[in-house]
Amino acid sequence: MGFTIGSEFDLALFLVGRRFPPAHFSTLFGSIYLAVSVGGGGGPILAGMLYDRAGNYLPWFVVAATCLLVSSILCLIGRSSVFRDSSIAPSVA
Repeated sequence: MGFTIGSEFDLALFLVGRRFPPAHFSTLFGSIYLAVSVGGGGGPILAGMLYDRAGNYLPWFVVAATCLLVSSILCLIGRSSVFRDSSIAPSVA
């Protein structure tokens, strides 16, 4: 668990750098950082509110599983990214 917590931003840096044009790097990475920060701060609050209403964590697990499914689909769709600049050849070195 500690490995994944420490690597989330490193992985985001790598994926944004590889899949999108460099001109939009700061905006995209800033947006991802904002989403992770808001989710990290708001997630426990939302989980607590859902627990208070339902009396168990099942609604929160449904929300978390749905978010995981949506993000997995977006990652699979992103493999055929239209944002790649085909004029830039990858370096061989």
